[in-house]
Amino acid sequence: MHRSAAHDSIGSPPGIGSVASTPQCNSDALSLGIFSRVNTSVKGQEVVGTRMYSEWASMQQTIQQDLNDLSVLNKFPLIAGKDVATPIVKHLASNLGISSNAHCEPSRLEEDKDVLWCMEVLSYGLGLPLVEHDTIRDSVNVYCEWLMALLKPKICVPKPICEDPNHYAQIMMKHFYNVFVPRTESNADAINRQVVLCHRVLRSLQKVARESVVLVRETWESMLVLLLAINDALLAPQIGRASCRERV
Repeated sequence: MHRSAAHDSIGSPPGIGSVASTPQCNSDALSLGIFSRVNTSVKGQEVVGTRMYSEWASMQQTIQQDLNDLSVLNKFPLIAGKDVATPIVKHLASNLGISSNAHCEPSRLEEDKDVLWCMEVLSYGLGLPLVEHDTIRDSVNVYCEWLMALLKPKICVPKPICEDPNHYAQIMMKHFYNVFVPRTESNADAINRQVVLCHRVLRSLQKVARESVVLVRETWESMLVLLLAINDALLAPQIGRASCRERV
């Protein structure tokens, strides 16, 4: 069974300012652009929020608990979780048609339970140590392509996501937080690669915020919560360790 959207779609509000989309672009501009779009979003004649940080202090703990809802694979040793996630994520990414000599293949995930199981694996993949860059990158690519179901889905996007993109997008936005979490084992090269993946996620969010005409209020709220949490994670003190905060 698939959950249907409970609310009417929010029409496209006034566009946000243009932002460079190169990997070296300023992510502050990307996130602020999305903030602008979310905060001026209109449902009918109702303005859906004009404040960015005013209530963050009171809701921070609740939001962090929600975003830190770990995958079931986190209950197992790293080696076991990695051995499960790596081949599954690699196979899903190979069907996207975005790499050389790859073709976009129809998804074989036809039921809600199939998609949710794979999302548990992808969530885990997004939070792996940076040394597992290929799996993190593939997880990002899968989610970014699936998120485009809010625009015009490819045939590689599972049927349940195509039928109810807002529901699954809200779950993906929770999981995207894992990409931005600073890792303790980071070095300069690993951080640079993490930054590229962070930019990929932000550009995908920006595209959806600018162009989708099917976003419901809950999806706008999920996007805002994600952006607030990202800023909190990156701007929090990182004493004694390198992180991607200076580059994102």
